[in-house]
Amino acid sequence: MIQTFFKRFALEIAVILALVVICAVEPGFLSMRNFRNILMIACPLMIMGIGFSICLINGIHDFSCASIAALAGVIAASLSQSEEASRKMFSDVITLPLPAVLGVALVIALAAALLHSVFTTFGKVPSFISSIALGGAFTGIISFYLELPEGGYRVLSGFSEGFSALGSLFFGGKGVYAFPLQAVILIALLAAFFVVMNYLKIGTYFNGLQNFNAPNKLALFIKIFIIFALANVLYTFAGCLEASRQNRVGVGFWSDALFSVVAGTLLGTVSVKGGKGTVIHAAVGIFLISALQYALVFIGAQSGIQKIAICALMIAAVIVDRTQTSRRATPFPLEQEKNPAE
Repeated sequence: MIQTFFKRFALEIAVILALVVICAVEPGFLSMRNFRNILMIACPLMIMGIGFSICLINGIHDFSCASIAALAGVIAASLSQSEEASRKMFSDVITLPLPAVLGVALVIALAAALLHSVFTTFGKVPSFISSIALGGAFTGIISFYLELPEGGYRVLSGFSEGFSALGSLFFGGKGVYAFPLQAVILIALLAAFFVVMNYLKIGTYFNGLQNFNAPNKLALFIKIFIIFALANVLYTFAGCLEASRQNRVGVGFWSDALFSVVAGTLLGTVSVKGGKGTVIHAAVGIFLISALQYALVFIGAQSGIQKIAICALMIAAVIVDRTQTSRRATPFPLEQEKNPAE
């Protein structure tokens, strides 16, 4: 049993040992302030990772997650600029309240989910191809949206109190032991998804590989749309949290998020083949990746070394994952056909 544990979580243990070594070399790294900084960086990534891991567990490779999050974050930020903002994007439009801003982000999430579901189900486009195409399109929309008439691109800042609170509100004051609102939201989401995916019947419908060749395309479309919609809502909310945390948004906003989310999800033993893993493990893997990246920056490692280390972990995670998928395709209530693999 112990041997199986160490074999399954070998890479996570290796990252933890690397962090222990860094703490021994640089004792100043081991501080509550650094832990809180890592948590603040990791929370939006982990929320995005919940959505990405749900897709991956269902056999869907959704590489548009960071682009959807960035688009939602940019649009939400543009609608949340306060009246006192120095270069307000929409000078003639009043600052929208936070619920309205999140409502706009929700519309973006559902529209993206609809497009992705149509391409995947009826267009029979592999999910990784459609997600890359949609991700590129969303990145282009961001550039077009922020482009200035005189050339160059706009940088958004000066947000309303409600929007700023998403990434800057702490419980317990502003000291090093204050607990960020983002972490509270993350814990609530992880608990909810853990219960739904493991203990409720509806969770079993979205907790295994999907049969993309199912003859009942309408039932398949409904199922795939629900998966994409759920994931995209998480992406867009993560984008809003990150825009609020950074308090400054422009072209290239959160461009490195996909790298960290994919690497962390695979590190968290979610199988690239689908059908295996949990959102809890994915979140832990993303936190460890964020901690390792922060630690490498802390000790002054070059950015190239940081990327090489994360890429090596990503490749190693795929190599270590030798277990066959552990869950069969699960039927939707309207979809009763059998998995052809049975």
